[in-house]
Amino acid sequence: MWSTSRFRRLPLELRVALAATLAIFALNVVWAYTQAGWKIDPGAATLCGAILGLAIIGHQARRGFANLIRSQEHQAKLNREARVHAAELEEAAARAQEENDRSLLRAAIRAELVGLLNEAQNYQGVMDTFSQMSGAMAQSNVPAFKQALHFPTFKTPIYDTNISKIGLLGISIAADVVKVMNRAKRPELSIPNEPPLEHKFMKTIYDTASAAYKNWGSDIYHVAMRIRATEEGWRDPGTLVETAAARQANTQAYESPSNPKVEPTAELVHDNPV
Repeated sequence: MWSTSRFRRLPLELRVALAATLAIFALNVVWAYTQAGWKIDPGAATLCGAILGLAIIGHQARRGFANLIRSQEHQAKLNREARVHAAELEEAAARAQEENDRSLLRAAIRAELVGLLNEAQNYQGVMDTFSQMSGAMAQSNVPAFKQALHFPTFKTPIYDTNISKIGLLGISIAADVVKVMNRAKRPELSIPNEPPLEHKFMKTIYDTASAAYKNWGSDIYHVAMRIRATEEGWRDPGTLVETAAARQANTQAYESPSNPKVEPTAELVHDNPV
């Protein structure tokens, strides 16, 4: 059965069209009654049908446009989500690439530091040997003779190639790396011993050079251990400046797998792996 509640549930266009049609139909009935006949005027019937048809077409068009708008909004939302997801994937890929570059750089720089540490230890040994020889000749009163003093430079190909990426190590570690690498890149120096210096003075020069190589080796070892600490997840032992006094006093300590807190290694710089 037809009810007013069902009429109210109709779309506004259909309600208006239905009301207009009923009104025209009622007027037509009244007109037909006054003419003493019940024949509905064809023009009125056509008008009523046109009104209902146009109302239905308008309603369907409105629904079609509404569905089209919703579809476009949904597609736009999907496109936005796709762009956001693509940006997130690109960002994640960039972070992964940066972390991979950082890991490779750490390993490469630490390997080069190990090589430099070996060079520093070798030249420290050479200076110690010359110091002992000069001391022995001084005690034996051997006359002074010409002997050139040679201080080499050291190649750092990995550091030179990756200097633009050194910031990946972090400001603190990068600063220490630059410091020890700059020491390696000092120009080669040869000093002729003219006139010949006495052996006791030469011994002093060799002792000073030995101490310089030892200190440089300590710096190299410490920086290598700082890099290893970041790789292994250990406690950062601190910068070169912060640990200078402890390393000078042979009290500097580093973490290790066997001792997660500290392991005294400063006095064993030449023996401990980095």
